[in-house]
Amino acid sequence: MRKDIFVLMKYLEEIPPNYDEVTMFLQDKDDPPSLEDLTELALYVVSLCQPEIEDILEDGEKAYEECAEHIKYSISSLKLLMTFGLDPNLYVGNGDYAMSEASDIEDGDAGAKIIKYLLENGANPNQELHGLTLFDYVSSMIVRRGEFFDNRVKCWMVLFAFGGVPKDRSFTIKTKEGFDTGRLKEYDKFTFDAVNLAPEIKDINALRYKLLIYDENNEIVVSLE
Repeated sequence: MRKDIFVLMKYLEEIPPNYDEVTMFLQDKDDPPSLEDLTELALYVVSLCQPEIEDILEDGEKAYEECAEHIKYSISSLKLLMTFGLDPNLYVGNGDYAMSEASDIEDGDAGAKIIKYLLENGANPNQELHGLTLFDYVSSMIVRRGEFFDNRVKCWMVLFAFGGVPKDRSFTIKTKEGFDTGRLKEYDKFTFDAVNLAPEIKDINALRYKLLIYDENNEIVVSLE
């Protein structure tokens, strides 16, 4: 990693981001950024959209307000990095990359928007990281953890719309006959609900949920369990 990568992170952290300085650094032909550098920067941009626990405990609501400001600029920051060769499928040593980070954002649909942008620009919804695809990870958080916050489910919709396929055969996806799954790219046109398939079970490791996605006619078009 370049020593000045941390300087670039500071520029990207500003509100609004200092794109002039970032561009100047990235245009340095004598010391161009590596693909790993760009991945680190993209990961950092997305991480700014989700407050750390310490920040929440220390700053309370202010931590969320700051993240909301960063969310406004996240796509434009990623677009800038893409112009310099960001590979949306490359991940750093610990297995993190922009899409995996985006799927964990809890605020609205910020992560879904980021994932949709990256998928539109070459990201692979079925990329395998340490034996687990992002699609299976998000599916698991929904089905086995019951995480039905908006962004998590909308990320799943987008990944599925762009060709996400479960590698983990314990997941079952059913679609309404004739339904074009690509329509889920416009996730705001759909609603969803959750069903606890084993409400009597208290063991958190044995929980199982079912996701139901409804169209504008309130008909179930996709289910995941």
